[in-house]
Amino acid sequence: MILHGLAEHGLVGVPQLIDEGGQKRPLVKWAEYQKREPTGEEVAGWIRHFPDAGAGILTGPRNGLLVLDTDSPDAIEWVELRGIPETVLVRTVRGIHYYFKYPLGLQVNNSASAIAPGIDIRGSGGMATAAGTRRPDGFIYHYDRGHALGEVNIAEPPEWLINWLLLAPANRQSATMPLRAQKFDGKVGAWACKVIDETLRVLAGASSGQRNDLLSRAAFKLGQLVGGGEADDFELLAALYAITNTWPDEHAKSTDTIIRCFEAGLSRPRQRPLRNVVWLEPSTADTARQVRS
Repeated sequence: MILHGLAEHGLVGVPQLIDEGGQKRPLVKWAEYQKREPTGEEVAGWIRHFPDAGAGILTGPRNGLLVLDTDSPDAIEWVELRGIPETVLVRTVRGIHYYFKYPLGLQVNNSASAIAPGIDIRGSGGMATAAGTRRPDGFIYHYDRGHALGEVNIAEPPEWLINWLLLAPANRQSATMPLRAQKFDGKVGAWACKVIDETLRVLAGASSGQRNDLLSRAAFKLGQLVGGGEADDFELLAALYAITNTWPDEHAKSTDTIIRCFEAGLSRPRQRPLRNVVWLEPSTADTARQVRS
């Protein structure tokens, strides 16, 4: 029943048991379901063979789900003080699972206490125990009142979480051909012009609720181009400031974001792709990967 309920809301789950030691154990090989949905026959077979099992929800881009897992009152307080939008909440034995939409264009890896003590992130290739799953001690994972699937929508990640994900080293994957910082030769190529124009166009059209998030991404991406010798730092910073100067009452906050994220981009240089290379951008916070075609 748990698996059917998840499927009704577009989420993929697999049967899971929690042992006496508290370890969560998937009962089927689940790697393939990160890329495809199980068939109705497969789900029916799982329910038939594992009638007492709970479920683990697959997180990541395929399921469109990111889960913030807090495991103590202090961890919950840390998260709540920073602000949490109305979203699906699951009560665990020690804390809360906060459900968010997986951020498009961002590679989010799993992490344990990286953002703060007692706070784990379930992203690409991860799993979170679903509501309705029972522990051997009798505790049942359950939705917080008024925050179940179907009662509220799964929210976009809060701005502070997006900013951390953009800059977290664990979410940056090394290129197969590492790049080193290069000096600008005074000429901005057609590829770099296209990237710059599109980045600034999106930023200029940002609504008030999107501004800091998009500014973080834009400053990081333009910093990458400067680090790769594709453009001049003065001109790109001036372009960013010209846009943010039109935002009322946000100058100080925007300046800090630009400096911090632009410097982070400088440390992850990006250059025009070679002719026999395809550039993949799973994340604005990732170094572009080079995969030989």
